[in-house]
Amino acid sequence: MKLVRSALIWVLLALIASTAHAQEEELLEPDKAFSLRVEAVDAGTVKVTWDIADGYYMYRDKFGFQAAQGASVTGVEYPEGKIKRDEFFGDVEVYVHRAAFDVALANTASKVKLVLEGQGCNEPVGVC
Repeated sequence: MKLVRSALIWVLLALIASTAHAQEEELLEPDKAFSLRVEAVDAGTVKVTWDIADGYYMYRDKFGFQAAQGASVTGVEYPEGKIKRDEFFGDVEVYVHRAAFDVALANTASKVKLVLEGQGCNEPVGVC
């Protein structure tokens, strides 16, 4: 009985220690973890770039690109990512460090409003 009780105490201590370590890991604000830049390439193309902080990644299939005010997105060139084994989604393609997309637009004026979406996660803590 003492052996079982001793083992349970060690398991509880290990859980408490791992929880404390996870809480010590400080998460960045989203705009710091995933810094966004948009640059005009030419009259019909913009380059959309997310700079991704160390320890973070973004899912390839979670990006969205929409134009407003009469303009439209006619195509997006996706860069090649890395395959990652995700416990919830299985094998998925992700980007680390940087994700840069060439977005083709039609019916553009001198200014275009874009609606951009993306989902990123912190690897060490496991939070998205």
